[in-house]
Amino acid sequence: MQIEKQFQRKIINYLVENNGFFESKNDNYNTKYGIDWEMLLQFLKNSTKTNKETLNQFQKKYPNEWKNKILEIVNNSLCYSPLNEFLKQKHQNFEFFLNEQKNPEKNIVSVIEELSYEALKTDKDPRLDLVIFINGFPIMTIELKHTQSNHTFFYDNKSYSPNVKAAIAQYRYTRNPNNILFSSRVITNFAMDEYEIEKCDKLEGETSKFIPFNKWKSFPNEPEQTSEFFWKEFLTKQNIIDLIDNWYYQDNKKNNISPRFHQFDATNKVLQDIEKNGIGKTYLFQEAAGSGKTKQQCWLASKLYWIRKFDKIFLLSDRNVLDENMANDLSELSKSLDISGSSSNFVQAMSSSYSDSSLKQQIQTKEHKVICSTIQKFPYIKEVLKILTNKKFAIILDEAHSSTEGEYLRSVKLVKDLANEGKNISIFAFTATPKQSTLELFGSFNEQKNIKQPFYLYSHKQAISEEMIIDVLNNEIKTVKRSEKLNEPEIDKIFEDRTQAAIKLREEINNRDDILRKECEYDLDLFFEKVEPLLNHTAKAMFISSSRKNAQKRAYILNQILAERGKNIKVLAGFSGILDKEELEEEEIERINTNEQEDEIKLSKQLTNDERIKDIGETFKYGIKLGNNKYDNSFRILVCANKFQTGFDVPSLCGLFVHRKMTSSVNAFQTYNRLNRNYSFKTDDGIIYKKEKTFILDWRNSIEFISNSFTEFNGENNIDKNKLTNKELLLQECEKILIKLNLNTRLDDIIKYFKNEFTDFNSYKKMRDNIIELDNYCNQIENLKEEFKYERIKLLKKYKENYQWLLNLEEKDEYSSGKNIDFYKNYCFIKIVINCSRFNSYDKPDFKDLIKIYTISIEEKEKKTKKDDNIIVLNLNDEKPKNYDKKISLKKLIEEYNSSFLNQNDKVKMVDIIYEIIEKCSKDEELKKRAKNNDFIKWRGEFIEKISDDLNNEDDFYSMEKKELFIKDLAESCGSEIYSKLRKNDENIKE
Repeated sequence: MQIEKQFQRKIINYLVENNGFFESKNDNYNTKYGIDWEMLLQFLKNSTKTNKETLNQFQKKYPNEWKNKILEIVNNSLCYSPLNEFLKQKHQNFEFFLNEQKNPEKNIVSVIEELSYEALKTDKDPRLDLVIFINGFPIMTIELKHTQSNHTFFYDNKSYSPNVKAAIAQYRYTRNPNNILFSSRVITNFAMDEYEIEKCDKLEGETSKFIPFNKWKSFPNEPEQTSEFFWKEFLTKQNIIDLIDNWYYQDNKKNNISPRFHQFDATNKVLQDIEKNGIGKTYLFQEAAGSGKTKQQCWLASKLYWIRKFDKIFLLSDRNVLDENMANDLSELSKSLDISGSSSNFVQAMSSSYSDSSLKQQIQTKEHKVICSTIQKFPYIKEVLKILTNKKFAIILDEAHSSTEGEYLRSVKLVKDLANEGKNISIFAFTATPKQSTLELFGSFNEQKNIKQPFYLYSHKQAISEEMIIDVLNNEIKTVKRSEKLNEPEIDKIFEDRTQAAIKLREEINNRDDILRKECEYDLDLFFEKVEPLLNHTAKAMFISSSRKNAQKRAYILNQILAERGKNIKVLAGFSGILDKEELEEEEIERINTNEQEDEIKLSKQLTNDERIKDIGETFKYGIKLGNNKYDNSFRILVCANKFQTGFDVPSLCGLFVHRKMTSSVNAFQTYNRLNRNYSFKTDDGIIYKKEKTFILDWRNSIEFISNSFTEFNGENNIDKNKLTNKELLLQECEKILIKLNLNTRLDDIIKYFKNEFTDFNSYKKMRDNIIELDNYCNQIENLKEEFKYERIKLLKKYKENYQWLLNLEEKDEYSSGKNIDFYKNYCFIKIVINCSRFNSYDKPDFKDLIKIYTISIEEKEKKTKKDDNIIVLNLNDEKPKNYDKKISLKKLIEEYNSSFLNQNDKVKMVDIIYEIIEKCSKDEELKKRAKNNDFIKWRGEFIEKISDDLNNEDDFYSMEKKELFIKDLAESCGSEIYSKLRKNDENIKE
């Protein structure tokens, strides 16, 4: 016990001696009113002339009751207002707090040790270790433990060792949340030991939610942190005033909201940098998914407003749902902080229902200091910002990783460069998954390490270690493969393009009702086994579909099966846009029109797109409101595609069923982490349920891919400046493509129509109006032989991709002006050609009534089973085999499709063959020698020759006619591992 007392005194002494605190006494605390009367009286006497005069008037008017009168004014007002709002308002001419504009040094911050208060009967020692006050009003309580103490906490026959968990248990089980101190005074409560800290903004007994409040290290090689930062760096007088003035607020549900340390720290660090280096820089924040980025962006916006350095602040998201959420959070914050006197004048959400001209007008008005919009709208205001060089703008960019893939970031970047050479615009980019392009565009350069890295890091790994989020990868993951064998067609048919035929065949099969039903039956069996029982039978699941059409059909079949099984569970389908007749067959349109389920289709008829997306998200998250604060929570499955895949958070989401090949590690990481939100609730009978398990069933992606996706974004991300994308190589590649395309003469014919206007963002729209000139080039492509047509398309798209990288990486206008203007002109022309509807339209192969399935097989794979993880899945569309013929008959196509259908014996045999090859190659001296003297690319050629020879003896196994493709897949999946192994076996090789 003695060591805890010393710990307490150490903190108090530092606060008093270094941080401007007063130490008050227990006797000064009025338990009835929850106020330190002596500190309040001292503040009223010495703060302002008005306070002093008003106090004298009360003493004269109520000579014997003036103290109680003031306490009653305070108590009555706090019945209707949260403490932080109360402190910033006048009450019968008293001011109880002085903000940053009103001589804040006159505020009094104080601390009371071992504060006595009315507690639960179970608490034999009703005292709090430390309570922090401002002007006599308690704002923080602190329960301290020391791990070297022998002071064990006991409750309900359970003992807690002296650490932060014991402090949390003490709050949950022995602090009465209805006491005036906790219910309407303090804004947050801290549990801490000498290493860790957690906070709770609202005590609710056993269900009180504590979240981490640790500093720790931002980047590797920094010294380990203890909780010492809390009283030395955080609990300063300036910070306490700042928290009341700019941070603490109460939301519409009467919940206190206060920042986590990384939110507070990151925002203050960027403000300090702006104060030191001025406006015009770019900042990247890498923060774990589920760590509260939306609220942090709102706090950042309000702080940027208060420093009075920006005329307008933009919060940009890539989703319409999120910009409205940001606007709502900002409105709550601004109302509580009394920004601009009215929250309606502070923030404006510019959703897709607003015109582009409306957004332009908002920029030039004095109202609405913060504009929430989608990044898709931002390009249309470039011209306005371009001429407003006397104004200063802040751009807060959410999900920065997704924007780097499109052309919208280019517009944001051009605005930054064009507006007064980047000196009047600052960009603040947020992401949990910074790709190389994200770091290159937004990262900060570390001269000592010669790398680009985030300005601030709160890593996924740290969030898991603090139990802020759930470690999804450490929970159950199952992979499964579906394969099917097709009947030989009764009618043969020739298709002109093998690739398109194979794609269409796979699409046709994936959308077949019998296939979908087989998958849905399997999914629902696992849903009811692994997911449905969780969280007292309230857990929810998300199904990721390959397309909008597939999502709609899957949702319909799931609802159908659930009805057949007599389950009171409903399914929603969520995706952007609405399916049209071109995407649906006639019988599907009829089925949807007659569907009485309250699902996405019914909603889509009644609502606009933005409203529909928001409505589906809220229905899945909360259910349908029935009245009397009750909800119909039977919507427990969401089948989604496109933006709904990563578009919103549902804490009760425990299951994920994936039917879509992930396009990138970023996409995978973002999708799987829909499950990582912590969640707990208490039932009416007092039982607490906590989210502890998650379940993933993936049909299309391997365990190895999932694991690698998490590894990539778990911790620190940076770019070695010596290994950046080579701009010269990209430019050379563009030159080579242009020679092959031979665009110059046609391009000159187009350019003459808009001369100097060509470099404007909307110039490509003008090109589209000159369709006669475009016809020349599009006709040439369409007249090519089938085998060359798509090669030309591929070149065009490759040029666009390469040149877009150059635009994103450029410092100023290096690749869109001067000697490189022709490259930019070609880029704009190619964009139009690629977007031309004639060019992209082609007659897709029709398999209607031609495909009949003989049998369907589903193979489960256990998590991290070595042999299963190395099974090579053959894909028709990955590689052109030798003697490749563009045309293909239906009969031949089905033969090739069926060749990938293997029974279990074949699969076992395939695995055995693979391991024999790996074992043999790992001991091959010739391969070892070549690994020593060659890079991997050159060595891989030798490896392919070796396994080709070995597989020549496997004729029975290779009747599937896919030898070349199989060898390529084997080389890709196993080659690098064997190469590394061979090099490591040689001690003279340096890795």
